Amino acid sequence: MSEFRFSTTLVKKLTDDELDAVLKVTLDAYRSSTAVRVMTGGNYALRDPLFRSMTRACLLAGETYIATSDATGEIIGAALWFPPGKELWGDDEQRSGSGFNAFIGSLPDDLKNWWVNTYGSALTPYLKEIYRPETTQSSWYLNNIVVDPNHQRKGVATEFFNVVRKKANPDALIALCTDNEVNVTIYERIGFTVRGHTSVPSPFGEIPVWPFSMRAPS
Repeated sequence: MSEFRFSTTLVKKLTDDELDAVLKVTLDAYRSSTAVRVMTGGNYALRDPLFRSMTRACLLAGETYIATSDATGEIIGAALWFPPGKELWGDDEQRSGSGFNAFIGSLPDDLKNWWVNTYGSALTPYLKEIYRPETTQSSWYLNNIVVDPNHQRKGVATEFFNVVRKKANPDALIALCTDNEVNVTIYERIGFTVRGHTSVPSPFGEIPVWPFSMRAPS
């Protein structure tokens, strides 16, 4: 079997077709995600605007990487990184320009109330304690990583981590969280250390959270 060849690229903009391609891979990857079910109140139609907003916010303030097949040119993966000093939806430009405000405005009252009053207030203090004396805002934080199921276990996800390990300052904190216990072993194999385990309550169920970190090479 021939080696699968792909290219990883830092992009500043995505065409509408490219954004749709990223969203297709993303929605396939999160089809059974507990976190996404809770974040959308179980409304399947809300997944697209949620992830579209995440991706656009990263294009505005973070570093968006895509992986494409060398043979076909199709987008087979994406990673949304926020460098130190930046965070997802962390300013007015991101919230308005990405469509996040519109997403929140479209939610039913109970789900909107959870986003505004529970989600951040439940998770942020926990992560602050876990990463003390550093924070997710002082790290290279991976907000999202997805790979087409047909191209998993081919080194794509590892390369998304390698590009940041190479460019981060020596010993810089690299961090992420997952809601999927299966990913714990995968991230440990890549070199991350699991820092704990908690859950975020909601009227729609609990989101399990496993935070991870590693250090950039010194």
